[in-house]
Amino acid sequence: MGCGKKDPDSLSEGSKSLPKVESPEIPPPGVTRGPRITLAEARTVAKELQAAVEANDAGMVLRLIDLDNLIRHGLPNHLNGTQQEKQIVASFRSKFDEAFVRNLNAGDYQFLRASETPDGAQSIMRVLPKGGGLNYHRLVLGRNTQNKPCVVDLFVYLSGEPLSHTFGRLITQSMPDKLSPDAKARQAAKQFQDMSVAVRSGNPAQALAIYDSMQPKWQQQKTIMQTRIMAANKVAASNAQKGQPNSDDYRKAVQDFQNAFPNAENMALVLIDFYFFNEDFKQARAAVDQLDKQVGGDPYLNLLRGNLALAQGKKQAAKDFFVQLTKDIPKNPASYFALINLAMVDKDFKEVTRLLISTEGNTAIRFEPDFNGADNFKEYVASPENEKWKAYKREKK
Repeated sequence: MGCGKKDPDSLSEGSKSLPKVESPEIPPPGVTRGPRITLAEARTVAKELQAAVEANDAGMVLRLIDLDNLIRHGLPNHLNGTQQEKQIVASFRSKFDEAFVRNLNAGDYQFLRASETPDGAQSIMRVLPKGGGLNYHRLVLGRNTQNKPCVVDLFVYLSGEPLSHTFGRLITQSMPDKLSPDAKARQAAKQFQDMSVAVRSGNPAQALAIYDSMQPKWQQQKTIMQTRIMAANKVAASNAQKGQPNSDDYRKAVQDFQNAFPNAENMALVLIDFYFFNEDFKQARAAVDQLDKQVGGDPYLNLLRGNLALAQGKKQAAKDFFVQLTKDIPKNPASYFALINLAMVDKDFKEVTRLLISTEGNTAIRFEPDFNGADNFKEYVASPENEKWKAYKREKK
């Protein structure tokens, strides 16, 4: 797995240290301060986590991630040692399989590399969700009470913060301190929940309306602002598909986030889509390159570079990026699909045949002999090359 046949660490081992990102202030309770995590240990934990996710083995994932202490580390101090704390930990743990493991298993979760940091070795994982998109996890590693290396937190690039901080904020929002009940805080928590549900259920415009109705204090909250960006992005994408003009919501959402959190670690991820939608391809490419530097180098980002080149009419440059991606990550089908589309446009049906066979040979993708009558394959099906394709499929039966 990983980047072709190369060892994932060979892309940047030793000589490149990953940029320092926000980590928990102290190890979560129960995590020892034993010997620093070595590069070998960081690689082993990351590869075992990848294998556990691929096997959809939640039990193994929980042996590698100290989830209970991760959750406790993010909780407000007034919950420490309480029955409510136990209930919260149990609730998150019960949902972990579906909310985390299954979601990662449905997509693609790959170990990229391990690298030294001032706090010991850590690892980077690439996350490709099933529904599309891109994210990265930095595994913050420590030692459990048996002095074995484990994941004590995950820095999530899409949210720009450790997972424990996100948990803590969400819990604080939804469960205000009972010693000083705040009706406005409870209202804001309910609004945020409704906003999140609206985004997940495919009603981003409603999510934006809910945001607009919130108190200014809560509109500046990081998680809420990022949910607003997600909603505005979906509205912009929908308008673009329908050929409708874009509103100013997306620009305002991104601009407000930049003003409030100018040094946010996830800014590059936020800006890639934003600049692409606004056809500012130079800035979008700069954001991709910035992200590439942040994660220590990821060949998958050539897919984004290729799409940007294609949007600018630079067909050969796009093709070069896609071809390089087939070499670096031959098991990922995205680059093959892009090259097939380019060959279709050029009516290079011989190349289409070669790419179809290459796709099936290197990835888990399997095409139907007649492509289920798909419109974009009609010209190919009518060409002589289609006979070679059908012969290939007959041989594979």
